[in-house]
Amino acid sequence: MSLSNKLRGICNDKGEELEPKETAKVLHSLGKVYRQRSPNKLDLIRSVILFVAALVRNSDNKDEIKKICMMFLIMFLNLLMQSALSYMVLINEAHSMKQIIQHYRSKVEQWLETNDFSENSRENINTIEDLQNKIYRWYCNLMKNIINICQNICDDASCQYAVIGMGSLAIK
Repeated sequence: MSLSNKLRGICNDKGEELEPKETAKVLHSLGKVYRQRSPNKLDLIRSVILFVAALVRNSDNKDEIKKICMMFLIMFLNLLMQSALSYMVLINEAHSMKQIIQHYRSKVEQWLETNDFSENSRENINTIEDLQNKIYRWYCNLMKNIINICQNICDDASCQYAVIGMGSLAIK
């Protein structure tokens, strides 16, 4: 008999428990099922909730449930630490990207200062087109780096996605 059928069998027609100690056994078994599915975070949370529900109804398994709750706390603290580290990495990466952009801007400013555009010549037009192509490549590389950083932080995507360049990045 499945655990859900056992749970239904120990409840009346209104879904109220008839025997809390029997309900505790079923909830404890369900908690074990979800614990075996971990490290899925949501399943681990479900497991702990089921174990606590079993403990409330019957304290016979208190030591085992206490160990499981402690394991959950340790896992939760590890996740919290990983999140904090990811946040620090993200802050450092953002600072690095800002420096790259400032570097690109200073290169463009230097380039503009060293070229004379007083004449409206074909050579000037080609020079400006070359600069625009450089800027385009710089920003495409920058966007690729940002996308890679996001992918590293978020792990594998749960669905397909696309990154679309807008404005001047959409030219090519």
